[in-house]
Amino acid sequence: MNFQRKVANMRSRLQGIWPHPDVIGSWAYLVTEVAEVGDVLLRMLRPGDKRSHESLEDLQLQLRKELGDVMMMLATLANLFDIDLEEVCAERCENKIKKYLN
Repeated sequence: MNFQRKVANMRSRLQGIWPHPDVIGSWAYLVTEVAEVGDVLLRMLRPGDKRSHESLEDLQLQLRKELGDVMMMLATLANLFDIDLEEVCAERCENKIKKYLN
């Protein structure tokens, strides 16, 4: 089962519990998660920062979790619009290859 179906299944099972069932709520959640990825990256890249008391391993674990949240919300939005993310990603990769290698 691909990740988009897993996300759809999870959201179906958590209906009424999981927040942001609509497009605007899902988009807002995605933006928040992307910001959290940025926060973790800054802490990883600025080891002298006062907030950077976590070990690199802890920060990498946090980054993994935040990237997972981003993927989950991307899948949610794609599912709401019936977009296959694997297909569109493959198309965009081919587009970039053609654009920059030709």
